[in-house]
Amino acid sequence: MAQESKESKKKSVLERYREFSGMLGKMEDNFKLADLLTDDFLQKNTQFQNLPAFETACGKKLSAVEDLSALGDSDVWKRTNFNDAEEMLNSAVEAYVASVFEE
Repeated sequence: MAQESKESKKKSVLERYREFSGMLGKMEDNFKLADLLTDDFLQKNTQFQNLPAFETACGKKLSAVEDLSALGDSDVWKRTNFNDAEEMLNSAVEAYVASVFEE
């Protein structure tokens, strides 16, 4: 039996977010992007102090993961530690989960 590559086994960030969001949905009515893109996360990983400043640079309100993904190849990524939304979301989800277990 041929072994699948790690890439083919890897779920996309959106798939993992939806699964995680579904689990949290039982505890909360709504899981917002602001829960992931905290001031602390943005200050450590971008040139922005908070979500409103990041949204201003993006030119739009970001309330859902899909809004962030829709930025595509925006120049805003040059002002972050990430190449795209998927990298940012992956890091933000990891930071969020870590913060939940630290409490």
